[in-house]
Amino acid sequence: MKWSPENPAEDFSFLDCQIVTDSNHPFNGLIYYPHPETKPEHFQFPDILEIITYPIDGLKEGDELMIELDREQMEIP
Repeated sequence: MKWSPENPAEDFSFLDCQIVTDSNHPFNGLIYYPHPETKPEHFQFPDILEIITYPIDGLKEGDELMIELDREQMEIP
C-alpha cells in the first residue's frame, strides 16, 4: 500500500483471530502485520502485536486476554 508520496509502498499481512476476555466472550479481529523490510523509515519492535477489532467495553490496561489463531494462516518460529 502506498501511504505517502515521500515513502515507498509498504506490504501488510492480516490474519484472522479471536480475542477472548475474562468473561469468555470472543471478539473477532485481525492481527495486522506490517512487513518490516518494506517500511525502513518506521521501526517497530518485533515483540509488538497489533490487533484490529471492535471496541471491547470494560477492557483496561493490565487485563489478561487470550488470542486464538488459525494455525493454517501463520507460522510462529
